[in-house]
Amino acid sequence: MARKPVRATVTRQRAVDLAAGARVSLARMRDPGLRLRRRQRRARWGVALRAVPTAVLGGLAAQAIVTGDPIAGACLAAVSAGGAWVTATASRHAWHVHQLPIPAPRPMRPPRGSAARPAIDRLDADEVALRQLLGLLGEPAAYTAVAAADAANALRQCAARVVAIEAASARTSRAGRRSDPAVAALVTRLDAGVAAHGRLVLTAADAVAASSGVADTWALDRIEDETDRLRGLTLGLTELDPGAGRRRR
Repeated sequence: MARKPVRATVTRQRAVDLAAGARVSLARMRDPGLRLRRRQRRARWGVALRAVPTAVLGGLAAQAIVTGDPIAGACLAAVSAGGAWVTATASRHAWHVHQLPIPAPRPMRPPRGSAARPAIDRLDADEVALRQLLGLLGEPAAYTAVAAADAANALRQCAARVVAIEAASARTSRAGRRSDPAVAALVTRLDAGVAAHGRLVLTAADAVAASSGVADTWALDRIEDETDRLRGLTLGLTELDPGAGRRRR
């Protein structure tokens, strides 16, 4: 009779492990750095797949001309020249892709039950809305787009620290979640930063509604003010991260 509870516990633990593994795999698929590396790898393969047939056709064209078949040689040379142009275009695209900076890895989404999960859920929704609104405002909102992306990354790093503390608390049988003073302090700052990000979204929405296609100066000034407030709130979070300075340098 005692085997059933043990078996149920083992099965539940396996399910938890499988879910954690799936979450890690999904995070790796969405990681911007890994996605860029996959683009670079596909670009290299694209150049190779075009360069090899082009070289083969060029060799066949030269052989046909040498063996006394100029018509076939000219046709093969024309096809090879077209392949060389396509290869050059693919090479230029691959070069541009390899010049792109590798973005910093995006922290994993906090698991269900984490004190940081509600704030990150709100941040994810706000980021989508802000990206669309700033796209409507165009070039004048470029500064806000960059600053908001940096702030969102700092907030996610804060959430990752909350998750790490919660995991350590669980392993040491301490009271996790918000009852831990360290978790409570980080979550408070995280909530404040996400709230500031939400105010920026509302300000951008007001600017889009009042702009009629062209953002006016007053609306842009309000957006910049909210952006500066958001940067001020997230600056402290970045300074708490011991690796932030090394990454900037």
